[in-house]
Amino acid sequence: MAYIIYSFFSLSFGLLGLYVERYSRFLLFVIVVLTYCLVFGFSYKSGSDWFNYERDFYNGCEASNFEFGYSSVCKLFSSIGVAYWVFSFFVKSAYILVVAWFVQKLRTYSIAVLSIYILISSVLLENLLRQQIAAGFMLIAFYYLPRYSSVFLVLCGLAACFHVSALACLPVIIIYRFSAVRSAVFSLSCIAFLLQSFGIFTTSEVMRFLLVSFPENVVSQKLLFYIGFDTYPVTIGHFLRFFLLVLYWVLYRRYIKLADAEGVKELICLVYSALLLMLFYEMVFYDFSVFWMRVREFFTLFLIAYPLCLSKWFVPSYRFLTYCGVTLYAAIVFSGFFNLPVYTDLYSGYRNYLIESLGKDVRFNSVRDDAAEEYWAKWKREKGR
Repeated sequence: MAYIIYSFFSLSFGLLGLYVERYSRFLLFVIVVLTYCLVFGFSYKSGSDWFNYERDFYNGCEASNFEFGYSSVCKLFSSIGVAYWVFSFFVKSAYILVVAWFVQKLRTYSIAVLSIYILISSVLLENLLRQQIAAGFMLIAFYYLPRYSSVFLVLCGLAACFHVSALACLPVIIIYRFSAVRSAVFSLSCIAFLLQSFGIFTTSEVMRFLLVSFPENVVSQKLLFYIGFDTYPVTIGHFLRFFLLVLYWVLYRRYIKLADAEGVKELICLVYSALLLMLFYEMVFYDFSVFWMRVREFFTLFLIAYPLCLSKWFVPSYRFLTYCGVTLYAAIVFSGFFNLPVYTDLYSGYRNYLIESLGKDVRFNSVRDDAAEEYWAKWKREKGR
């Protein structure tokens, strides 16, 4: 439970960061980032994906379902004889450092954004190694987008070498460059939300109809396989994010005209464009659970950063209320994590590798190994694999 406790405790640092002086704020930021690297970088057997990553690492990194970029880095670490958790720590802590660098570049309340993001994106920081590398490259790509679209494209391609879902970030280019496209994406998002929320159609049904209408091939079969996964039911969170979609559009239209400081207009447009694409994907592909689950992780940071950026640049007197509102939203999202069927067996007994290595709790290892193995065995049986 140390992970959960520290996730909430670190929110106090985010609140403190709203008020301390510049030098003290930077020092506090460095301390928070380094602590995150230790607490989350050494996460130990939390979730289910670690089971496959660890097994592949010790088998020479030859898994056919892992992308070329990840397999290459995995082989490099495996070949020099380091333990898997050294490799895991390198990936997780490197990602945290990239996130910290990026929120600093946003020129907003960096500690606040980082602490809330850590809370709301808990599964990513504990479980998905390949996507963490891809997301790290994408954050660097987002930073260069306003000035160099070519660099964005190169980094997006590099990110896809670690997790192919990074290609879903490509539309940000045209959304950022053209105001008419932003308006069209917003309108399509609203239409898709209304049609799917009232059961007129779902995207997965349309995709299934189109795929079975064409000759069978490897790509269509793969898509049909993923469409067959359990879909996300429409929940209050879906309606809440639709409300945020409309609210953020109104705020964008209001404040983009008032941005006169150097570079602020570009940053607002960048953060809003990424956020808009995220919400578009949710409104359109919400029931396509695998796609939405993967893609949202590239944009979750912008969902947190956008209101805090607007507060910092235009209404700093409301920074406390803004921070509380965003924190409340993150806490609500995090609370849903406890309702996942796999929480008790795969997440609740969080351990840190440094502490675990001192205690050598054999029972913890065997219980966690058995739970993860049974999870994947059941998953394969249910999916016919």
